[in-house]
Amino acid sequence: MASRSHHPAVLSVLFGLALALTSVFGTKAAQASTCAQSSYTLNTQSSVDVLGNTGCTAVLGDLTITGSGITSLATLSNITSIGGDLNVASNTNLGTLVGLDGLTSVTGAVTVNSNSSLYSICDLQNVTTIGGDLVVASNAGLQNAECPWSLQDVGGNIRFEDNPSIWTLSYLRGLTTHSGSITIHNSMDQLYFGADSPLALTEIGGDLVIEENTITNVDELVNLTSVGGVLTISGNNSLDDVDGLINLGSVAGNLTVQSNATLGDCLGFVPLLGYPNGPDSVGGTVTIASNQSGCNSVENLFATVQPPGQPTITGITAGDGQITLTASITSEGTFPVTGFRGVCTDSQNNSFMSTGTGSSVTVTGLTNGTAYTCTVVALSDGGESQASGESIPKTPEEKPEIDPAVLWLVIKGSSYVEEEGNDADSDGSSGDAT
Repeated sequence: MASRSHHPAVLSVLFGLALALTSVFGTKAAQASTCAQSSYTLNTQSSVDVLGNTGCTAVLGDLTITGSGITSLATLSNITSIGGDLNVASNTNLGTLVGLDGLTSVTGAVTVNSNSSLYSICDLQNVTTIGGDLVVASNAGLQNAECPWSLQDVGGNIRFEDNPSIWTLSYLRGLTTHSGSITIHNSMDQLYFGADSPLALTEIGGDLVIEENTITNVDELVNLTSVGGVLTISGNNSLDDVDGLINLGSVAGNLTVQSNATLGDCLGFVPLLGYPNGPDSVGGTVTIASNQSGCNSVENLFATVQPPGQPTITGITAGDGQITLTASITSEGTFPVTGFRGVCTDSQNNSFMSTGTGSSVTVTGLTNGTAYTCTVVALSDGGESQASGESIPKTPEEKPEIDPAVLWLVIKGSSYVEEEGNDADSDGSSGDAT
């Protein structure tokens, strides 16, 4: 059979067509991933739509959106990542960020600034990482009843400034720790800060500044345990208490609480300040001043603290080298009782002390055969109670060791005797005369 061959002209046409198809589909694939330009400044609605209609998903540089004519970002829904900064600024007719809901990561900073008609930024809810700062500032109409983001990491500082109608910090609900600073300035409404779902945030590496807000409490921060910089709470003229910071165990820098016109309850700082001998968990200067009575100095604050009432010993049990005491109180004082300290003393005034976290405490290290009288003290973050009255004398005793053979006899009881009798009548007869 003769071999087939193609005319050179035909081969040339086929090759050209293949190159054209490769070029077309290759270009389309590139457009579906990396945007053509490194950075974009979109200042008209048409420029927004042109970028959106390319279908690209990744902006390698900055994306800036600014312009009074921009009313919608809906066509940008394909964009999933930004390699530089995202800047949404001075858009006077933009109401929401619908269209940025596909965005999951921003390598640089995110700034939402001076958008006078913006009432929602919920559509940033799928962003998990921001490499730089997060700044939400001067958006007068911004409101959010509940708008949790997926944000897990912010590499820079977080600032909410001059957004007076924000109701909650639910934007930050995904953060458990933050290495930078957090500033909340004139950006919280008194009705909802401290909603039923507190932030998971436990550690702030930098400063925490809460100033000039209309909040009544800081309950959303109840899980916070440490601040690596300064803590400033000032100019919050509707603030009633700081109970939301009750679990705060350390502040590395200065603590400043001042010029909060209605703040008369600073008991949330008692554990941090180490009542009654503090401050002992603040690395810098403590300034508590120009608030309401009860919160005008450390001494003024501590004067409002009531320790637990005097406890009563309700039970006492001696064991091997130990005595267990059970106690009750008639009043807890300012803070809940966290446990009891027991002290047992012998006739030679040798004392032994132990602490328990429940309603009882076991004092150990005692000498068996020696009588002890004991007292208990109730413990709390508001100090400790007076000691209870002395217990009756109680003597620890070593538990006797039981011989296994004797224990076996006790367990067997009468059945052992019966078996012995059966052995005596080993012939199986009842022993009656016939």
